[in-house]
Amino acid sequence: MKALMRQFPKVKADELSYIEQLVQNFDESDMELFAERYKAQRYSPRFIMVMNLLAFTGFAGIQRFLLGQTGMGIAYIFTWGFLGIGVVYDLLKHKEMTLDYNEKVAFEVAQDVKYMRVEV
Repeated sequence: MKALMRQFPKVKADELSYIEQLVQNFDESDMELFAERYKAQRYSPRFIMVMNLLAFTGFAGIQRFLLGQTGMGIAYIFTWGFLGIGVVYDLLKHKEMTLDYNEKVAFEVAQDVKYMRVEV
């Protein structure tokens, strides 16, 4: 766990424990590859919150596109974030939404690293 904390100093404990489960069988080179790719693709909750706040300037739905929820992003654009209710909901739930996205990304990156190991 301490090695993971050095690799991901800004990651919270719940996300870190999920990553720990994914990479428990990785050697050092696999872990470095995972860390490089995961850091490039993950979002911080603060970034998603800022993107959500842009909805109040007329850019509703950006956070949903970033989190891979294209349909909801389009719905937010055409309804101004469900008349603002969805935007407020997203502000309250931005940490959970970001954690869900980051866990999905971590899983996909871990699978890619495992696949690359098998190919070589």
